[in-house]
Amino acid sequence: MVGLYTITQKIMCKLCRLRQEVTIAQKKDVRGKREEVGRARRGERRKEKERENGREEREREDETEDTRSRIGALRDDSAAKLGNHPEQKNHKQEP
Repeated sequence: MVGLYTITQKIMCKLCRLRQEVTIAQKKDVRGKREEVGRARRGERRKEKERENGREEREREDETEDTRSRIGALRDDSAAKLGNHPEQKNHKQEP
């Protein structure tokens, strides 16, 4: 005949195992959530960097366009001063 002590011990062991399985599952779940949060943060950082890079690139493009327009204006001014402006070439100059 099995004693009361051994029966309670077996039940307690089963309860302990179940409790351990539950805590392990909870830990895995927490890790999974942490990984998801980490991925989300990395994704946000990456998006933020892409936005910043795009902003810097647009600023550089604007600067180059401004520089090109200034250079073009200077060329037009110097060509007009020298008398060989493209618009003036089409018109015949009378002496």
